[in-house]
Amino acid sequence: MNDQKQELASISSVEDVGWGIKLKNDKGMIFNVSKMLKDQSAETKAWQVLKKLPGYGMGTQQNLQYVETPNSQGGTSRYVRMIIAGQSAPKVSVSPKYQKTFTPNQSIGSSTNFKGNKENVDWDKISWGKCKHAFLVELMKIGTTLEQAEPIAENWADASMRKSPLKEIFGGEPMPEEIFPETYNEQA
Repeated sequence: MNDQKQELASISSVEDVGWGIKLKNDKGMIFNVSKMLKDQSAETKAWQVLKKLPGYGMGTQQNLQYVETPNSQGGTSRYVRMIIAGQSAPKVSVSPKYQKTFTPNQSIGSSTNFKGNKENVDWDKISWGKCKHAFLVELMKIGTTLEQAEPIAENWADASMRKSPLKEIFGGEPMPEEIFPETYNEQA
């Protein structure tokens, strides 16, 4: 009776009984989750997962791995050993022969996998687009509209790619206040 079993349980009720939690599924089965190991040295793995779930998993489906033991009333008690949170189906064992493996030196994808003509790639244009994107993201974070941010980001991308000096972008003047108003408020 101590063989580990598995149940995809739709948790319909949760009761804190001090030493642990009693979970009831939609079939009326009760599962006990002990908070501490028998020697009280550490929390159980099942409790570590369960306490992180909102409402101890109430109203969710959880994959419970448990053992059954005889109880004092002549029935059977179920003690959860592990909860695989958010798993929507019972675990299926797959032969290692059919499991896909990944080695650290294996290429997942890169520009070297580009199928086109590698000699005609305009890397400066790609880099400029990445710079523009980064500047756009930062400008949008502070509430600048796209219409305001795009020309500014393009100018800054030009400056970062050394296509035009920054002093030409603002006519030799300091950065305009409307670009980063909070910077000017902090300095005042």
